[in-house]
Amino acid sequence: MGISARYSTRNAILEAYSIEMQGSSGFESAGGRTSTSTTHKLASKYEAAKIIAAVENQPQLKHWLIWAYGPAVMASIRSVQEGAVNQIAAGISISPGNARRPGAKTRAQLLVYLHMDNYRALAITGSRKYRKPAHFDQAMRRLTSGIVGLDIQNRNYNREFGYLGEQIEGRCSDLDRQGLGKVSQALANIRYERGEPAVYYTAAPYASAP
Repeated sequence: MGISARYSTRNAILEAYSIEMQGSSGFESAGGRTSTSTTHKLASKYEAAKIIAAVENQPQLKHWLIWAYGPAVMASIRSVQEGAVNQIAAGISISPGNARRPGAKTRAQLLVYLHMDNYRALAITGSRKYRKPAHFDQAMRRLTSGIVGLDIQNRNYNREFGYLGEQIEGRCSDLDRQGLGKVSQALANIRYERGEPAVYYTAAPYASAP
């Protein structure tokens, strides 16, 4: 079976860790097999292991890759979330427009996570989760059980926090370029081993990334 446009490097990460966690019978992201024979199950485990190794062998990036593209249960692990946030924070500057206002830095830090969540949603679904200040306000209040929110009625959101979105999306893209290349190479190798047409593994996304 040919590779559908929906089969991507990002989806391969999700499939691989799902197979590892749940013992799935098929590595569908790498080619759409439907057999559930014992041989196929073993092959799927082998293929999943190759993708997982490509993630795990990048210790500085693995938390980002798992948080962004792994199963939800793994993305919710505190160490994974903290590792991903730390990778983003290392490449941006948090400086709220009104830094002296109480809680400004806390709100900026919460917005970092929400903008990361936006990037993940855009990469996977093609649509952002939060598009307006009110959306960020509602999400922030959910995260903090209503304790922290944005004063969008009386404050200028763009002046105080507008700089964050572009910075964070840029940093997320940088981490993708750094980390997805290795995973794409593993996926291309899987396709090659299956004997699939060369176009599916020689033109794989991020295949030439460092």
